[in-house]
Amino acid sequence: MANASDAIDYNDIRVILGLEWILQRGLRGHFEVAYVFDREIIFVGGPPANFKPDDTVMLRGGITY
Repeated sequence: MANASDAIDYNDIRVILGLEWILQRGLRGHFEVAYVFDREIIFVGGPPANFKPDDTVMLRGGITY
């Protein structure tokens, strides 16, 4: 049995704008929108099969107590 080792490396650049709020009762929230570009996925340890996904928009939010 051969000792195989594969890895994936993901790189991108993001420009993010976000809001965060805190309510008096301890409820906290945040919302972010980002433009993600110059994306690339590099497969290490296998055949040279790199992949460059298109630019995208990212939305992220959360609520904590």
